[in-house]
Amino acid sequence: MTTDKIFLHKKDIKEIQSVLEKFPDVETFELDQEGGNGIGTFTSMTFDLEINGLHGSFKIEISGVEDW
Repeated sequence: MTTDKIFLHKKDIKEIQSVLEKFPDVETFELDQEGGNGIGTFTSMTFDLEINGLHGSFKIEISGVEDW
């Protein structure tokens, strides 16, 4: 079993909460971090949702270069 660490700032947690408030039917989501080359990382959350009978996947940026 492997583990990967994701580092989140308090601001990231607040942004995740804000997104969840806009999509109240979302119960689970995935967090991804890209980068880690010493400069900074991009953090995003992804979740699947059905809206008006259409299934879709949403990928929302939580933090990016503006946070470096």
